[in-house]
Amino acid sequence: SLALDIMKLLLVIEPGQTDWQEKMANYERELGAINRKDFALEQAEKDIETSIQAFEGLLEIDDSVVSWQRGLAMSQLEAAQLARMRHNFTFALELVTAAQSTLALLLEHESSNQETKNQYTISQLVAGDIYADTSRQEAAVRYWKSALKTIEAEGAGTLSLELVDLNSTLLMRLGRSGEADPLLTHLQAIGYQSAFE
Repeated sequence: SLALDIMKLLLVIEPGQTDWQEKMANYERELGAINRKDFALEQAEKDIETSIQAFEGLLEIDDSVVSWQRGLAMSQLEAAQLARMRHNFTFALELVTAAQSTLALLLEHESSNQETKNQYTISQLVAGDIYADTSRQEAAVRYWKSALKTIEAEGAGTLSLELVDLNSTLLMRLGRSGEADPLLTHLQAIGYQSAFE
Protein backbone atom coordinates (compact mmCIF):
# COMPACT_ATOMS: atom_id res chain seq x y z
CA SER A 1 0.00 0.00 0.00
CA LEU A 2 1.02 3.62 -0.53
CA ALA A 3 1.15 4.44 3.21
CA LEU A 4 3.52 1.52 3.87
CA ASP A 5 5.73 2.46 0.88
CA ILE A 6 6.01 6.04 2.17
CA MET A 7 6.96 4.81 5.67
CA LYS A 8 9.60 2.47 4.21
CA LEU A 9 11.01 5.36 2.17
CA LEU A 10 11.15 7.59 5.26
CA LEU A 11 13.01 4.84 7.13
CA VAL A 12 15.59 4.63 4.32
CA ILE A 13 16.12 8.40 4.62
CA GLU A 14 16.23 8.37 8.45
CA PRO A 15 16.66 4.78 9.69
CA GLY A 16 17.00 5.89 13.33
CA GLN A 17 13.48 7.30 13.47
CA THR A 18 11.88 5.02 16.05
CA ASP A 19 8.45 6.71 15.71
CA TRP A 20 8.24 5.67 12.08
CA GLN A 21 9.54 2.19 12.88
CA GLU A 22 6.79 1.78 15.48
CA LYS A 23 4.12 3.06 13.06
CA MET A 24 5.35 0.68 10.36
CA ALA A 25 5.37 -2.27 12.80
CA ASN A 26 1.78 -1.51 13.85
CA TYR A 27 0.71 -1.06 10.24
CA GLU A 28 2.31 -4.38 9.21
CA ARG A 29 0.40 -6.15 12.01
CA GLU A 30 -2.91 -4.57 10.90
CA LEU A 31 -2.16 -5.62 7.32
CA GLY A 32 -1.40 -9.14 8.58
CA ALA A 33 -4.74 -9.27 10.39
CA ILE A 34 -6.59 -8.22 7.21
CA ASN A 35 -4.75 -10.83 5.14
CA ARG A 36 -5.39 -13.51 7.78
CA LYS A 37 -9.14 -12.77 7.70
CA ASP A 38 -9.03 -12.90 3.88
CA PHE A 39 -7.25 -16.29 4.12
CA ALA A 40 -4.14 -14.90 2.40
CA LEU A 41 -2.15 -16.79 5.03
CA GLU A 42 1.32 -16.69 3.45
CA GLN A 43 1.16 -12.91 3.05
CA ALA A 44 -0.28 -12.57 6.56
CA GLU A 45 2.66 -14.55 7.94
CA LYS A 46 5.17 -12.24 6.17
CA ASP A 47 3.40 -9.12 7.46
CA ILE A 48 3.19 -10.34 11.05
CA GLU A 49 6.79 -11.64 11.06
CA THR A 50 7.96 -8.21 9.82
CA SER A 51 5.97 -6.55 12.61
CA ILE A 52 7.41 -8.84 15.31
CA GLN A 53 10.98 -8.33 14.05
CA ALA A 54 10.50 -4.54 14.00
CA PHE A 55 9.25 -4.48 17.60
CA GLU A 56 12.06 -6.81 18.72
CA GLY A 57 14.53 -4.43 17.05
CA LEU A 58 13.01 -1.44 18.83
CA LEU A 59 13.12 -3.22 22.19
CA GLU A 60 16.83 -3.92 21.63
CA ILE A 61 17.29 -0.13 21.51
CA ASP A 62 15.25 0.40 24.70
CA ASP A 63 13.32 -2.43 26.38
CA SER A 64 11.53 -0.09 28.79
CA VAL A 65 9.24 1.59 26.20
CA VAL A 66 5.71 0.47 27.08
CA SER A 67 4.14 1.03 23.64
CA TRP A 68 6.84 -1.18 22.06
CA GLN A 69 6.31 -3.93 24.64
CA ARG A 70 2.55 -3.79 24.06
CA GLY A 71 3.07 -3.63 20.28
CA LEU A 72 5.16 -6.82 20.34
CA ALA A 73 2.55 -8.58 22.51
CA MET A 74 -0.23 -7.52 20.08
CA SER A 75 1.80 -8.83 17.12
CA GLN A 76 2.42 -12.11 18.99
CA LEU A 77 -1.35 -12.38 19.56
CA GLU A 78 -1.97 -11.88 15.85
CA ALA A 79 0.68 -14.50 15.07
CA ALA A 80 -1.03 -16.87 17.54
CA GLN A 81 -4.34 -16.50 15.72
CA LEU A 82 -2.60 -17.23 12.42
CA ALA A 83 -0.84 -20.30 13.88
CA ARG A 84 -4.22 -21.47 15.20
CA MET A 85 -5.73 -21.17 11.70
CA ARG A 86 -2.89 -23.34 10.43
CA HIS A 87 -3.56 -25.88 13.23
CA ASN A 88 -0.12 -25.25 14.70
CA PHE A 89 -1.58 -25.23 18.20
CA THR A 90 1.64 -25.71 20.19
CA PHE A 91 3.22 -22.66 18.55
CA ALA A 92 -0.03 -20.69 18.92
CA LEU A 93 -0.05 -21.42 22.65
CA GLU A 94 3.62 -20.39 23.01
CA LEU A 95 2.87 -17.07 21.30
CA VAL A 96 -0.26 -16.33 23.33
CA THR A 97 1.56 -17.22 26.57
CA ALA A 98 4.42 -14.84 25.71
CA ALA A 99 1.93 -12.07 24.90
CA GLN A 100 -0.01 -12.67 28.13
CA SER A 101 3.16 -12.52 30.24
CA THR A 102 4.10 -9.14 28.78
CA LEU A 103 0.58 -7.72 29.07
CA ALA A 104 0.18 -8.98 32.66
CA LEU A 105 3.45 -7.27 33.65
CA LEU A 106 2.36 -4.04 31.96
CA LEU A 107 -0.96 -4.17 33.82
CA GLU A 108 0.89 -4.45 37.14
CA HIS A 109 2.47 -1.07 36.43
CA GLU A 110 -0.42 0.63 34.62
CA SER A 111 -3.60 -1.11 35.76
CA SER A 112 -5.83 1.65 34.36
CA ASN A 113 -4.44 1.51 30.79
CA GLN A 114 -7.48 0.53 28.73
CA GLU A 115 -5.57 -0.62 25.64
CA THR A 116 -3.39 -2.98 27.68
CA LYS A 117 -6.46 -4.28 29.53
CA ASN A 118 -8.31 -4.89 26.24
CA GLN A 119 -5.34 -6.73 24.74
CA TYR A 120 -4.98 -8.91 27.84
CA THR A 121 -8.68 -9.80 27.59
CA ILE A 122 -8.24 -10.66 23.89
CA SER A 123 -5.28 -12.86 24.84
CA GLN A 124 -7.58 -14.81 27.18
CA LEU A 125 -10.14 -15.27 24.37
CA VAL A 126 -7.42 -16.52 22.00
CA ALA A 127 -5.95 -18.87 24.64
CA GLY A 128 -9.45 -20.25 25.26
CA ASP A 129 -9.97 -20.77 21.53
CA ILE A 130 -6.70 -22.70 21.22
CA TYR A 131 -7.65 -24.94 24.17
CA ALA A 132 -11.12 -25.50 22.67
CA ASP A 133 -9.52 -26.47 19.33
CA THR A 134 -7.44 -29.09 21.12
CA SER A 135 -10.42 -30.56 23.03
CA ARG A 136 -9.44 -29.05 26.38
CA GLN A 137 -12.84 -27.53 26.98
CA GLU A 138 -12.45 -27.02 30.73
CA ALA A 139 -9.35 -24.86 30.24
CA ALA A 140 -11.07 -22.99 27.39
CA VAL A 141 -14.10 -22.16 29.53
CA ARG A 142 -11.84 -21.02 32.37
CA TYR A 143 -10.07 -18.52 30.07
CA TRP A 144 -13.32 -17.29 28.49
CA LYS A 145 -14.99 -16.80 31.88
CA SER A 146 -11.97 -14.90 33.18
CA ALA A 147 -12.05 -12.61 30.12
CA LEU A 148 -15.78 -12.03 30.54
CA LYS A 149 -15.32 -11.18 34.21
CA THR A 150 -12.78 -8.49 33.25
CA ILE A 151 -15.26 -6.93 30.81
CA GLU A 152 -18.16 -7.11 33.25
CA ALA A 153 -16.03 -5.22 35.80
CA GLU A 154 -15.92 -2.31 33.32
CA GLY A 155 -19.68 -1.66 33.61
CA ALA A 156 -21.98 -2.22 30.63
CA GLY A 157 -22.71 1.47 29.97
CA THR A 158 -19.07 2.39 29.45
CA LEU A 159 -17.97 -0.30 26.99
CA SER A 160 -16.22 0.69 23.77
CA LEU A 161 -17.40 -0.98 20.55
CA GLU A 162 -14.32 -3.23 20.68
CA LEU A 163 -15.34 -4.44 24.15
CA VAL A 164 -19.01 -4.90 23.14
CA ASP A 165 -17.69 -7.04 20.27
CA LEU A 166 -15.44 -8.99 22.63
CA ASN A 167 -18.25 -9.33 25.17
CA SER A 168 -20.71 -10.79 22.64
CA THR A 169 -18.00 -13.14 21.28
CA LEU A 170 -17.25 -14.48 24.76
CA LEU A 171 -20.95 -14.93 25.56
CA MET A 172 -21.37 -16.93 22.33
CA ARG A 173 -18.33 -19.08 23.18
CA LEU A 174 -19.89 -19.82 26.58
CA GLY A 175 -23.24 -20.80 25.01
CA ARG A 176 -25.04 -17.70 26.30
CA SER A 177 -26.49 -16.62 22.95
CA GLY A 178 -29.59 -15.08 24.56
CA GLU A 179 -27.35 -12.47 26.21
CA ALA A 180 -25.14 -12.08 23.14
CA ASP A 181 -27.93 -11.54 20.58
CA PRO A 182 -28.92 -7.96 21.58
CA LEU A 183 -25.24 -6.94 21.50
CA LEU A 184 -24.74 -8.52 18.08
CA THR A 185 -27.91 -6.84 16.78
CA HIS A 186 -26.62 -3.46 18.01
CA LEU A 187 -23.21 -3.97 16.35
CA GLN A 188 -24.82 -5.05 13.06
CA ALA A 189 -27.22 -2.09 13.12
CA ILE A 190 -24.34 0.38 13.19
CA GLY A 191 -22.35 -1.58 10.58
CA TYR A 192 -19.62 -2.69 12.99
CA GLN A 193 -17.65 -5.68 11.71
CA SER A 194 -16.58 -8.11 14.39
CA ALA A 195 -12.84 -8.53 14.85
CA PHE A 196 -13.41 -12.11 16.02
CA GLU A 197 -14.77 -15.25 14.36
